[in-house]
Amino acid sequence: MILSTDELLQYKVGERILTKTFSSCSRHSSVAEDFATKDLDLESDRYPIICEYNIISKRSALKLEDLSAYPAEKEVLIVPFCVFEIVKVKTKTNWSAEDGTVKIKEG
Repeated sequence: MILSTDELLQYKVGERILTKTFSSCSRHSSVAEDFATKDLDLESDRYPIICEYNIISKRSALKLEDLSAYPAEKEVLIVPFCVFEIVKVKTKTNWSAEDGTVKIKEG
């Protein structure tokens, strides 16, 4: 996702979030980083943020790699209305793709 520094600071460890839409993810961080930085505007005040989800329930996400036209992307689809807890937020003042990370576990 793409967020401003102020938006990222709203993510607090211990808070819970609820997915409201389908979210496309990858089991490979390099694929996620490629998508996050694909159309990156270096003049913008918004930065790519990588969310790392720890999925526990098989009902919360669907592996799509066997159905996908791009199986190497290892796509996973997180379904709406799943609750996750923020367990770590990593920020830096000098940004690159891997500098903004939100680690989230199901719960």
